[in-house]
Amino acid sequence: MDPFSLSVGIAGILPVIATAITTTKEYIDNVRSARQSIATLITELEALQANVTNLHELLKGDLLNDNVRFQKSSVLLTCSAACEAKLRELCKKLSQEGKGKRSRLLWPFTEKDYQKTIQELRHFSSWMQFALSVDGCRLLSKTSDDVLKLMAQQLEQFSAIQALEADTLRILDVVTDQKRVIENNMEKETRKSILNWISTSKHYQKHRLVQASRAQNTGAWILRREEFIQWRDEKSTSNVLVCHGIQGSGKTNLASIIIDELLETSSSEESPVGYFYFDHQDQSSQSTSAVLSCILKQLLEQLPMIPSPVAELYEKSSHKGSITLDECQRLLTELALDLRCVYLVFDGLDESTHRRPFLQSILNIAQSQHVRLLVTSRPHIPDIRDLFQKHPNLMIEAHEEDLKSYLYQELEQGGIYDIADRSFVNRLVRKLTKGADGMFLLPVLRLRTILKEPTLGEMEDRMADLSHSLNDAFADTISRIQRLPESRSRLGMDALKWLTHTTRAMTESELSDALAIHSKQNAVNAKYRPTTKTILECCQGLATVDAERHVRLAHYAIQEYLTDNSEDLFPRAEATIAVTCLRYLVFENFQDGPWAAEREIESIMAAYPFLTWAARYWGQFTRQTETDAEVWSALFNFFSSPFATAMTNQVRQYSMSMIQDYWNASECRSFTALHHASREGLQRAVNQLLNSDTFSVNELTRMGATPAIMAAADGHVLTTRNLLAHGANPRLRNWYGDALHCAIEADHIATVRELVRWGMDPNSVGDGGRNYLISALDTDSEGAFAALVELGADIKLQSKDERRGHLFFTAAAWGCANIVSLMLERGWAEIEMRNPNGLTALHCAVAAAEITTVRRLIDAGANTDATDKKGRTALEYAKVNGNKTMARLLLDAGAMPLDENRARNHTQRNQSN
Repeated sequence: MDPFSLSVGIAGILPVIATAITTTKEYIDNVRSARQSIATLITELEALQANVTNLHELLKGDLLNDNVRFQKSSVLLTCSAACEAKLRELCKKLSQEGKGKRSRLLWPFTEKDYQKTIQELRHFSSWMQFALSVDGCRLLSKTSDDVLKLMAQQLEQFSAIQALEADTLRILDVVTDQKRVIENNMEKETRKSILNWISTSKHYQKHRLVQASRAQNTGAWILRREEFIQWRDEKSTSNVLVCHGIQGSGKTNLASIIIDELLETSSSEESPVGYFYFDHQDQSSQSTSAVLSCILKQLLEQLPMIPSPVAELYEKSSHKGSITLDECQRLLTELALDLRCVYLVFDGLDESTHRRPFLQSILNIAQSQHVRLLVTSRPHIPDIRDLFQKHPNLMIEAHEEDLKSYLYQELEQGGIYDIADRSFVNRLVRKLTKGADGMFLLPVLRLRTILKEPTLGEMEDRMADLSHSLNDAFADTISRIQRLPESRSRLGMDALKWLTHTTRAMTESELSDALAIHSKQNAVNAKYRPTTKTILECCQGLATVDAERHVRLAHYAIQEYLTDNSEDLFPRAEATIAVTCLRYLVFENFQDGPWAAEREIESIMAAYPFLTWAARYWGQFTRQTETDAEVWSALFNFFSSPFATAMTNQVRQYSMSMIQDYWNASECRSFTALHHASREGLQRAVNQLLNSDTFSVNELTRMGATPAIMAAADGHVLTTRNLLAHGANPRLRNWYGDALHCAIEADHIATVRELVRWGMDPNSVGDGGRNYLISALDTDSEGAFAALVELGADIKLQSKDERRGHLFFTAAAWGCANIVSLMLERGWAEIEMRNPNGLTALHCAVAAAEITTVRRLIDAGANTDATDKKGRTALEYAKVNGNKTMARLLLDAGAMPLDENRARNHTQRNQSN
């Protein structure tokens, strides 16, 4: 048999391995007691998969064709057949055929069977590794008898022995090298997967963009300031430094200079650097969780190895979902304790709308003296000022020399010397610098105003009439845009309108597509899409493009000015945006939607960039302007189009990474105008649709979603009340539960209260047998849990699980750290109470490997040496599960080591006898 033919047989093993891996992973969440064994089995299968893949590539290549022929009963052929047979047997055992759906709750191996399986997999993997060379394949192409005869013949001669030893050693060296490469590649892939699981933020792109905008040799003054040196070198009495400056003073550029300095001179494995630039136009990606996970990823990237607590948390997640805020805070705190120093730099803290929770989180982390925290912000922001008033402050303003360097660079790049001489340039720089008033932004805007003039004489005239303040400079720029030719003026003002009012930064293609929509169109016409260059020219320097190809306003001060003057500059802005979205969604380009295949959805989203944006945000702007006549007309044109409502829901759900059940075509066709209006909280539209008698107030989608579920789950209290008043039945259920279940899961406290006030019983279990407090545990929704109890939900009544007992134990076992803390704070549970098996909440949390909950319980005073009915402590549960991180946590909290604990128990038993 030639190598290529054998490669076909080898390839047949790969799908079987993939099935075995997939089936094994299904046990991870269900069989906690065997989690370590399951993880080991997956590792061995993945190693075998890598070796088989590499062998398949070798065999089908050209390297062996002229050198090796495999006998029908060769060692490698026999080995591959045995490997495939073993894997099929393994798949059959894992699938537990005929045992029903509940079979995946039980691990199908005895310890003896499991160890045997692991050894066999390692044996097959070793053979595959040995074959990963020409010499290895040549040897294994023979039968086992031939191999033994060959080796016996070689043993007869000393020289042959030496040759055999040399060949064997060479083969082993090759195998070892290949194994090392494979292991390194696997380690790199695992590291990459863990880091991407933590965060996918491309933090470095904004930093590179700021770096590129800086003039050479500017900003070095801040690195010489004593306040900064003391902070950097850990000599300051405070580990926090606040750098404040007025708008346009160059804070972001100076922050980037500080970051560069730290990365070049202070960063090491023992003192990594993390940074983040807040941006007023990108609030959707700047939640506390998103920022801290981005910081954690940066710090881990600078370490030679991923710490075991991080890797264990990743494995526990089954490589799904994302890291929680609590876990992120914990890991950052632990990381800081293990390192000599951690530098954290946050620029533009005043631009964050999530500032309050972020400040609380970051200050908790900065309690460790190992953390050096530097923030930049405008002065006089009350919450920032109050929190940081006890820490050193460093004032930032545009230094004259820095400003001159920047202006000369801008003038030279703008080709000024083609028009003017050195004397004019020097005079211009002096005038601009003199009126800077501590800002970079003001002279830069003035400079752009001057450079827009076509002749030297008009530049000189403009110099004599420069704006005196930042707002005057903005007004001058807007006036310049409005004096452009009509179509360019309209384009510039429309672009600024979108950039001012959007809550999520728009990509170049999204904005271009939106600006191409005109009032008489009923289809997308690509000929009207402006280029990014044209958009920026028409915005006259007020907009820019970032490294991720988002179009943004060039500075937060511009955002504030445009927002403050929105009514004059952009009349009916929200209404015109709503109308644009609604008109776009009914364009004939989308009439064949919704689509059956995923590739069709992706294709249409790529071809029409604004479609995803419109599908996601049309409701937000329509809700604000529902009474506007033009919006009302466009809305009901949209609602009158079944393809538009179905297609819009599909694109929305798909773009939000929902599971297929939410975006399949049949579900989307059953999602009516009333469902849309209810989900978006459109009060007037809901009334109109119900009064039309076209829709039932209890209209169901194929998945069972009702208008009341839509309104309640999205937190629209008035819409929920309106639907109930029209006879909506809040007890109708979708796959998850009724309207109250869905409001609880989303933690919308106001709609929870509204539904209970309307008559839903917080102690009812409904048709699905699922009580409402349990729903709060599903997502650790502490606000909803507290509201339910306050509204009459009886914790004891809903704690009738004979196995678990009180809900406190369920919360601990499910990792509901926030609800565990809430129950203790409100006195709804006692920390040392026992479940029917004699376990404390600490036992339950340790057994479930819920480390954040364990920390909360320890902080609340849980007895780490409490024993269950069999005398076992929480530490023993951690040891049995092989959870070293948990064991270390308990020991650090004062848990008695197992040997000492057993000795103490033995003594106590003897004394009692």
